[in-house]
Amino acid sequence: SWARRCVIRDRGLSEGVESIRGNGGSDTLVLTADDTVANDIADNSNAHFRIRDFVIDDVTTNSEADVLDISDLLNGFNITNENLGGHLHIVSNVFDNNTSVIFIDRDGEFNDEERVALTADPSRGGQGADLYLEFQGQAGTNNLAEITGFADNTSDQLQSLIDLGFLDIV
Repeated sequence: SWARRCVIRDRGLSEGVESIRGNGGSDTLVLTADDTVANDIADNSNAHFRIRDFVIDDVTTNSEADVLDISDLLNGFNITNENLGGHLHIVSNVFDNNTSVIFIDRDGEFNDEERVALTADPSRGGQGADLYLEFQGQAGTNNLAEITGFADNTSDQLQSLIDLGFLDIV
C-alpha cells in the first residue's frame, strides 16, 4: 500500500491552528525535534494541529491505519511505558464527536493541575503542553478510549496505542 509521511519541522510552530489531512492510505505523521521546533517549544509556543482523515487502528491488519511518530521529538528522554505518561495527556471523545486530543509535553513534566485543566477544557490547549494534536473523526472513530478499551492516560492505554502501531516512540 502507498504510504505518505508528513514531517513537521524546519518551518517552526505557528500560534494558530494548522490542518493536516491524511487523504487515505497508510500515513505517518512525524514530529521532529529539529532546532526550529525545539526553539519554538522553548519559547512556549503551543502548536495546535487539527488532523483529519487519520485512521487509528492496528497497522498490521488495516491497510488504512496511520502512525503518529514522536520518537524524534522525544529523543534524549529515555522513554519507557512507565514515564511516557509524563509526556502525553490524552482526552478522548472531546465534544462527544469522536475527536480525541493528545497533548505533548516534550520535557515530560505535566503536573496534576495542568492535567485537570486540559481534561476540563481541552479546546484551550496550553497548560504545560508544547503540542496539541486534535484527531478529528472523519475517517471513523478517533475515540482513543473506545479504540484501546482503556481509560485515558493509563499505562494500559498508552501500551495499547504502541501495540496497535499507532504510536511510535522508538
